[in-house]
Amino acid sequence: MRLRTTKEIAAALGLSPIVANLIALLAERNRLPILPDVARWYEDMLDTELGRVRVTISSAAPLGTPEKNELVELARRLTARREVLASIGVDPDLLGGVVLDTGGTVYDGSLKAQLARLRREMAEGGV
Repeated sequence: MRLRTTKEIAAALGLSPIVANLIALLAERNRLPILPDVARWYEDMLDTELGRVRVTISSAAPLGTPEKNELVELARRLTARREVLASIGVDPDLLGGVVLDTGGTVYDGSLKAQLARLRREMAEGGV
């Protein structure tokens, strides 16, 4: 039943035969739960091959176009990739500043992080 349904869905979506066969194989072996992981691994391999990187930019307040462009350019320089696919969001908990996550390295320039660092230094008697 699951295999037939999977094939019908793949056909209705117009998936390529290779992708449809992969999904059918996963369904046949009761491995459909790993499909999101397979898609993520494929996306990572494709990004690497195409010289691009996906980054997440979080700010305490909405960013204007100049700031977005500047942060995307910064991500391009930091990652040494030709293309940057940026996901930009607002996180009021940051209090101020920006957090840039390049998928493994986080550059935290938020006020929240700076206050936490200052609190830690004061607790250690460093300030």
